Amino acid sequence: MKNAIDWASRGTDAPLMHKPVALMGATPGMWGTVRMQLAFKPVFQFLDMKQIAKPEVLVAQAPSKFDEQGNLTDEKVKELAHRALEALRDLTLQLRK
Repeated sequence: MKNAIDWASRGTDAPLMHKPVALMGATPGMWGTVRMQLAFKPVFQFLDMKQIAKPEVLVAQAPSKFDEQGNLTDEKVKELAHRALEALRDLTLQLRK
């Protein structure tokens, strides 16, 4: 994923330049994709992307938070993801003005 974004950042007409972005991640480990999210920040900065800062959505021990069909079952994570998507929507609308 990061490589695809890196490739899309090339040239003066990079399609992701100045776009709003929200970052979420889930992992079976204990750190909730902290390293992955840190790795994306310089790319977002280079592209002058507008990233929402709060809430952070870092889902640790993901297998216990999804059912067998892949549906999110953890209410706290659902609320965080919902708030993050609302923040992304609000930022997108703000940038349109």
